[in-house]
Amino acid sequence: MATEPKTATSAWALVWDIFQSDKKRRWGLLAELGLTPVQGMALSSLDADDPPTMSHLGGQIMCDSSTLTGVVDRLEALGYVERRPAPNDRRARCVALTDKGRALQAELRARMSPPPPQLEHLTADEAAQLHDLLATAIARHATGA
Repeated sequence: MATEPKTATSAWALVWDIFQSDKKRRWGLLAELGLTPVQGMALSSLDADDPPTMSHLGGQIMCDSSTLTGVVDRLEALGYVERRPAPNDRRARCVALTDKGRALQAELRARMSPPPPQLEHLTADEAAQLHDLLATAIARHATGA
């Protein structure tokens, strides 16, 4: 049987397999923190120093406006975020982290930072190679190179 060629498509399939197999851990951590996956994505996407507008946040997490309203309503009710007027558009609202939200965001990021088990089996050199290749892919995409 012939070996499948190693392509960007086959590499992506491997990354996707790791991501999907880690879903139970990630979603479990979110549940422990009292968050749904979409609430976790929203909270982790917020920039504490530059609160996004509702529409920008929705675009970041690929969430339609009606769903996002419910997500932000719940985060606001829990005291993690607050809506503020957008500085350059009085019709728009920004989503800003509260102090309580900043603390939860930091905890969420810290608890999500350990890699999935599959990556823990890489040597330091292999992990560095993987990091560099992924960083190269991101940089080339950003510059269009």
